[in-house]
Amino acid sequence: MRSAVLIALGVIGCGDSLRSTAPADGGNPACAGTVASCTGAACSACPAPPSNATSMQCVQGGCVYECGAGFLKCDSGCCIASAIAAGGGTSCAIVGGAVRCWGSNSRGQLGFSGAPKSLVPVQVPGISGATRITVGTSHACAVAAGQVLCWGANDSGQLGVVPGADSPTPVVVQGLSSPDRITAGDRHSCAVSVAGAVTCWGANDLGQTTVPAVSASLIAAGTGYTCAVVSGGAVRCWGQGTA
Repeated sequence: MRSAVLIALGVIGCGDSLRSTAPADGGNPACAGTVASCTGAACSACPAPPSNATSMQCVQGGCVYECGAGFLKCDSGCCIASAIAAGGGTSCAIVGGAVRCWGSNSRGQLGFSGAPKSLVPVQVPGISGATRITVGTSHACAVAAGQVLCWGANDSGQLGVVPGADSPTPVVVQGLSSPDRITAGDRHSCAVSVAGAVTCWGANDLGQTTVPAVSASLIAAGTGYTCAVVSGGAVRCWGQGTA
């Protein structure tokens, strides 16, 4: 996978390569000898690339830049990831408050439908200000703007809605108060509130969403079980008890 990401700025008909000698946009002399981007009959040199970008070029009539190694595209230019998660055949990262995922898309866990996978990070639509991310076997969830949003497989209600069709579009999990941490297992999901309350939803065939009376600070979900760090630092687990 390439670590660089191309970002197009105003891709509008000014040619398909670097402009060095030939005028662009119907012979406008202002375009001659420049690395140009065009808007109508106007032509100007490409602006300087943002911080952490490696170059700026005119490609297919628009200015594009590459982010340096370890950086991904965000609204402000090139950003580093603030959180990352992996599960099943999918990985996701939070970059500039947005969620970007790559890998398997068998159940819409990349946030779109119609393709089985993506080898480059794609932005999950409808999420901004994300602070936490988790990936299960074939679904993912994020904490953003005081809510938990989940997308992907929903055969067992792991998206927080009535079991049924998968949803590549993130859906808001209802009934959660001040969610802080989240985790996704095979077919279930859990959240811990700022106050330590644990809520789980999805498959419960092994007791993985039957939450004991605990106050937790951390939580992790496995295939058919869930574990949490509770008050005093002890660990409590529930659900599947056999390997």
